[in-house]
Amino acid sequence: MEKAKLILTSAKKKKIDVRLQFKDGKTMSLPHHNLQDMALNGSEVEVERQGGRIVLVKSQGNVLYSVQPQQQPPQLKLASKREASPKPVLQEKRPQLDQQVSILVGIYGSGKTTVLELIKHALAGEYENPDKVKYPPQEFAIFFNNGEQLKYQQRELAVKPSFRLLPEFISTFDVVLDKDDRDGASKASVQIGRQLTEKFLERINRFYFELKLLPAGIDPKPCLEEFIEIVKEVFHQTTKEIELAGEFVIRQSDGQILMPDQLSAGEKQILIILLTALILKLRSLSNADQHYLLIMDEPENSLHLRWQKLLIGYVRRLNENTQIIIATHAPAIIKKGWLKNTTELNQIKSSMGA
Repeated sequence: MEKAKLILTSAKKKKIDVRLQFKDGKTMSLPHHNLQDMALNGSEVEVERQGGRIVLVKSQGNVLYSVQPQQQPPQLKLASKREASPKPVLQEKRPQLDQQVSILVGIYGSGKTTVLELIKHALAGEYENPDKVKYPPQEFAIFFNNGEQLKYQQRELAVKPSFRLLPEFISTFDVVLDKDDRDGASKASVQIGRQLTEKFLERINRFYFELKLLPAGIDPKPCLEEFIEIVKEVFHQTTKEIELAGEFVIRQSDGQILMPDQLSAGEKQILIILLTALILKLRSLSNADQHYLLIMDEPENSLHLRWQKLLIGYVRRLNENTQIIIATHAPAIIKKGWLKNTTELNQIKSSMGA
């Protein structure tokens, strides 16, 4: 057992955020707690950690927090329903999404992006925001394999699960073009490249931020080495390599350092995806109780055919515990052993604009 200081702060909707500050100055959040007594703020407690995960908190011999072993993170499946005329009808379905990898397929304009965004906003707590969800279904529910559900009726939260499954959404080509750039394909291409570079740099900054947040005693070296090995495989034909020590460096075989905007769109795209998977892995090292969902909307854009075939395998090598949902038109992604994981969109809905 080690000593720590309990820090309680009031949050929205009368919730209390709880963090533990250790003697080395580092802090860790306390998920799914039942602490409501603000008088405990600043008190000294005893903490037991296992593999970087907080499993027991005591104060003067009294147990304030304990964790029961969890066999498997909750995984989601969907159900949704729309009103009848004049709005499109969304049939109530409950397809069994795979617990690790699920692939949504359907024709262009069939609503794949809409379904992915509904999942993202519902899990992120943004569903009630009209700027995020403009035309909510009459009822939208996410069911989990532990029997719990997250359910909205119109914009109102009707049922809430006891845990949080945090979504990470990747749609790198969902860019907004300036008015002046819409007149020419070349200008649009330049702006798309610029926005991809900005997203790539944002992922790099997030990676180093998460690295700094790792609790003492957690060694990220194995997953960092796996990330570097995967990037070597990806770039073996172009002989590019990366370095992570101190700063993110992209280096050619002749030693020349490349700037992010010197990479192709496909190279930036694959690195954004791999960095996102690595970031979620680092977060899970910091807090084993928090579960994540990686959502990718048409990740095949600009990716070499070989990268498309190996994409899911690369992500799973970096982070085997994060559930993945992908919307795609790429046969290469599906046929690399994932055909049984596909779900036709019409199994979820009959008509909803994308």
